[in-house]
Amino acid sequence: MSTRILAVVVLLGAAAAAACESADAKAAKRSDELFQSFKARSFPGLPDSLTPEQAVALDKARSGPGGWFVETGCFACHSVKVYGVKSPSDMGPDLSLAQDDVEKRFGRKLEDFWHEPNGTMTMVRSQLIKLSPEEEALGLKKLREAYAEHLKESTAQAR
Repeated sequence: MSTRILAVVVLLGAAAAAACESADAKAAKRSDELFQSFKARSFPGLPDSLTPEQAVALDKARSGPGGWFVETGCFACHSVKVYGVKSPSDMGPDLSLAQDDVEKRFGRKLEDFWHEPNGTMTMVRSQLIKLSPEEEALGLKKLREAYAEHLKESTAQAR
C-alpha cells in the first residue's frame, strides 16, 4: 500500500513540475510576443530578446497593478519599482516617483507634463506611445496611483 502512495505522490509531483514548466513556457511566449512588438516599433535601448527569467517576470507584471505600464510600452525605458515592473533597458527614471521627479527635474506639475511633455518624452508620446484622450487620462491616474503606493510603502518602512 505504501508503495502505491509513493508512486502516486511521485506522479503528482512530476505532473505539477510539468504544469509549471508549461506555464512558464506560455508566460515566456506571451512576453516575447509583446516584447517583439515593441522592438518592431523601434523602442530604443531594448535588448534583442528577454531572458527566460525576464519573460516570466514581465508576464507576472502584466497581470498585476503595473500591467498598464507594461502593455503600453512604458516599461521599455522605465521601471515601476513599486509594482515590481523592471525595465530591460532602465534608461528612464522609475515611474513610481514620477509625480515628485517631474516637479524636481522640469519644474512642472505631473499633469501639465503628461499632457504636454518636453524633451525625450515629446518624441516618445508622439511616435512610440500614442494615447487616446481616455488612455491619457488613465495613464495619469496610473502614475498617481503608483506614487501613492510608493508613499504608502515609504511610510510603512519608516515605522
